[in-house]
Amino acid sequence: MLTINLDIFRVRERDVILDAGCGDGRHALTIAKTPCRLVALDTSRIDLLKVLFVIRLMKREGELKACAEVVRGDVRRLPFREQSFSKVICTEVLEHIREDREAIGELARVLDGKGCVAVSVPTRASERLYGRLSDKYFRTPGGHIKIYKAENLVKKLEESGLHTVRVCYEHALHTIYWLLKCLVGLDNDKAVIPALWRLLLIYSPRVKLIRAIEEFFNHVFPKSIVFYLKKDVDGKCFKRRKA
Repeated sequence: MLTINLDIFRVRERDVILDAGCGDGRHALTIAKTPCRLVALDTSRIDLLKVLFVIRLMKREGELKACAEVVRGDVRRLPFREQSFSKVICTEVLEHIREDREAIGELARVLDGKGCVAVSVPTRASERLYGRLSDKYFRTPGGHIKIYKAENLVKKLEESGLHTVRVCYEHALHTIYWLLKCLVGLDNDKAVIPALWRLLLIYSPRVKLIRAIEEFFNHVFPKSIVFYLKKDVDGKCFKRRKA
């Protein structure tokens, strides 16, 4: 399930796109089905090997449309020149980084003058709830170390020269999943209800009714907040949804 809405963050053939902190490639591999140039970056060698394997599989099956590559690197020190990308994605990454200002500055640095960037983090309400329910939630190696107030993150983004043009809330169904995990124990992989709920998450993008229900509850208890930003205030980088 994607955090970035590609109807808003539309991909064009001339775009050069960076997925900064791509993880297992859920965004990169979806974008790879559209003609563009794509770079998937992460610190994890294992995750990048998984992404590379799927990219090669897509190429063999004729599904790969992008010119795609994987790069091992740190979001805080991106190995690219200034203004290298027309679009940048950074989803569910900043909450793992202490030096988040450095990472945000790097995202802005590699974005071209009229570029677009999408940044997402977990909502403050959901993170505080999970932290109260489970002592292990913030103690898991590689887990979240920051909780963001939306206005504080916006300030950091704007200090780097980025301007917010749209804010969306996503993944209400994931809020319930992690609530269940915290209640039964984060290490309890045998719990039936969270396992069944995870199956619902996997198949929900294919079921129109479930998508509609989640879209409604995204305004009530979202798991993630997504900021769509640009450098050029007057530029028209985003496709607006019809009212």
